[in-house]
Amino acid sequence: MPALKGISHVELTVTDLDRAAAWWHDIMGFTPVHRGGGETYQNRDLVHPTGVVVSVKTHDEPLTSVFDERCIGLDHISFEVADRDEMLRWLTHLDEMGVAHSGIKETPLGPLVVFRDPDNIQVELYVHPSPEQVMALFNDVDSAEAQQAVGEVGQKLIDAENA
Repeated sequence: MPALKGISHVELTVTDLDRAAAWWHDIMGFTPVHRGGGETYQNRDLVHPTGVVVSVKTHDEPLTSVFDERCIGLDHISFEVADRDEMLRWLTHLDEMGVAHSGIKETPLGPLVVFRDPDNIQVELYVHPSPEQVMALFNDVDSAEAQQAVGEVGQKLIDAENA
């Protein structure tokens, strides 16, 4: 299998480039680094100090005017935060910026917070579970190949935690 290093970038189609770029800067801490476009689109690229790149894009003839995660395509974008304390700092920040959010929701894989950008695209903040929690939740996967993949991911998580 060819190797992947990670996600390069995420592109989001939006209704207003300047509004979207300002939101990703002001709310999420991304820095605008490039303005570009082609014959039928315009885009703004933003980078976060973690290296994550989000590009916002408008098209000359969009097919819809509002995002709906029930349509085929992007469901949501999720960012990892270090721990519950950092998540609480995010809640304070979102409140100060007037961004409506779900509050902390508990899930079997860990706490998360859900909110939306100006185009209704769902954004999530998530505290990853410990390697042990991951292994416990996924130890009943249904094939030998899946068992091996989960074991490899779990070992990488344990190695990273001990590094």
